[in-house]
Amino acid sequence: MSVSALMDHVGDNIRDSLAARIEGVSLPAIDLNSLGASLNMSGGSTDLVLNRAGDNLEGSWKWSSSSVEWTRLSGQEASGGGLEGRASDFLWRAVSGLEDVEIEVRFSGSVRGPSLAIGSNIGRAVAQSLRQELGREIDRAEQEVRAQVDRLVNDQVDAASVRVDGLQTDLESRIGVQLGELTAVREELERAIRRLVPGG
Repeated sequence: MSVSALMDHVGDNIRDSLAARIEGVSLPAIDLNSLGASLNMSGGSTDLVLNRAGDNLEGSWKWSSSSVEWTRLSGQEASGGGLEGRASDFLWRAVSGLEDVEIEVRFSGSVRGPSLAIGSNIGRAVAQSLRQELGREIDRAEQEVRAQVDRLVNDQVDAASVRVDGLQTDLESRIGVQLGELTAVREELERAIRRLVPGG
């Protein structure tokens, strides 16, 4: 733990400042229902910064950890084959891959009624992870589509090849018959000519 503070109450305008850092802090698990997971920030750090000038207050309280643990909330484990189940699995893969998490509460305004703003890198990290997961899903889908198209094209080519082979065999058979008939007609004509011409 490290703490530094400055208090100046000599004049009419009070000025106070405080900066504190605590290492090895474990926060209680936080259920994030929208992500279908519970976040456990163990072994992190907490930073508190306060600045007061008169009645105005500004500061922040930040928790950060690089060794977070994610637990899937009950009811989210079973994934069916439908779209909802696939989306739940998709989101869980994106969330469970996050290791570094920061949560920050910022406050400002009057000492008697400061305004609060809460921010975290979870949303950005989940969005980036989802984009990566989506990219992998798109690549997988493209490969499946290409494989299916290739399979359909190959089936059509094979069927066409069978038809062409059958047509070629049929044509060869017919042409052979016609050639045989033409040969017989030619021989008959030659015999008739020899009979009509004196001396053969």
